[in-house]
Amino acid sequence: MNTHIPHPEQLHPDALQLLKEHNFSIIEGGDGYNAEIVISPVSHSMTCDEVEKYPNLKYIVRTGVGTDNIDGIICGERSIEIINAPGSNAFAVAEYVVTMMLTLSRNIHLLSGELWKGGWRQPEFIGNDLKDNIVGLIGFGAIGQHLAKLLLSVGVERIVYYDKHLDDDPQIDERIVRLNLNEVLATAKLISIQIPLLPETKGFLSMKEFELMQKGSYLVNVSRGGVVNEDDLLTALNETILMGAAVDVFENEPNPRRDLIDHPKTICTPHVAGYSQSSQREMSMAPIRELIKRTESLDV
Repeated sequence: MNTHIPHPEQLHPDALQLLKEHNFSIIEGGDGYNAEIVISPVSHSMTCDEVEKYPNLKYIVRTGVGTDNIDGIICGERSIEIINAPGSNAFAVAEYVVTMMLTLSRNIHLLSGELWKGGWRQPEFIGNDLKDNIVGLIGFGAIGQHLAKLLLSVGVERIVYYDKHLDDDPQIDERIVRLNLNEVLATAKLISIQIPLLPETKGFLSMKEFELMQKGSYLVNVSRGGVVNEDDLLTALNETILMGAAVDVFENEPNPRRDLIDHPKTICTPHVAGYSQSSQREMSMAPIRELIKRTESLDV
């Protein structure tokens, strides 16, 4: 089957080799619009107009987790299958969140800022051990569950979580308790949100939710930028509802707003929570393996 790879530099070499070993006809870069398969990295938007350029398209292979920039309506109308890599970077994201929680809990972001300004440590910026915090998780899928296990391993005594779509409590540990959203926001001092961007989750955390949090709380956002209202996030930081926020995702990528990046209480990174050497490889390999599985009975 003809396979278009418009951004070959974003596909792991092992995944490209796997495609060749299974006799897929590869078109790298350039004009490959007659292809039946397109390999689409997360940064590549498959809008309706983009999909319509491919008259023979049967599969969109997303080398990553998020599919919010793929037009699902046109894909449904044309019976185009979307293959992605759910869970492939979950451990990498969980590690990132723990890193940010440790940094925020100890107020490293504030102490570093003092040093840059020519100051020294300030008593009001001396933080807490991570283990002394109640941690709240919004979203308890693959990332949330990996995260909970990591947090327990570093001594966190209590974790509360909210997940609307989880049917059964995984019951990983008695120190992990399921609550409703308002209870999580009011109970935890450190909160991480890891949910997909859907019509119903846009602006999921806004001023109404921030006002339920304890004064001096911390937030880590590894969802999608639109899940947290950025104007309200800035207000929460300025009013010290939040003592700090780690932000890896933004409403406008790759050109996020400067007032959020430059805020003294934020730690901002360029959407890298899920990117490590091993997770990058797996985000390419997992959907390619699934593609091969689905097409193995066909002449590829």
